[in-house]
Amino acid sequence: MNKRLKIFLVSIGIIIVLFFIYVKFEFTLVPDAREFIAGADSKQGAELGGLLFSTRGCTGCHTFHNVSNSSLGPDLTNIADRLSDEQLKTAILDPEESISSNCNGQPCVSGFMPVFADILDDNQVSALVLYLKEYGE
Repeated sequence: MNKRLKIFLVSIGIIIVLFFIYVKFEFTLVPDAREFIAGADSKQGAELGGLLFSTRGCTGCHTFHNVSNSSLGPDLTNIADRLSDEQLKTAILDPEESISSNCNGQPCVSGFMPVFADILDDNQVSALVLYLKEYGE
């Protein structure tokens, strides 16, 4: 194997590793730090859910009442009228199980939303569901 090919393959390997590190930081360490600074430990219920909705990237893809206005993912305004608590939890933890068929007039892209099952704990998921129920009207 020539030197150029080795350098190319090593470069590709580094890019792949950096991508996975970026994903880990984007959905875990950076939000954890932002939540710590915002005092997440002292928040409960829908108040904690609102903080998580902001820090965990939901606002980047979803329209939700007066909080965010994005067209990448489905509109979550009044989502609690359409889905039960369990369906909302499933949609957060494993979005592929309940992917919406409508993302602002177009089919939703499979695999686009992160799987939060390994990122959020039960209390955080419940807080997000409460937030979507209480503030989504």
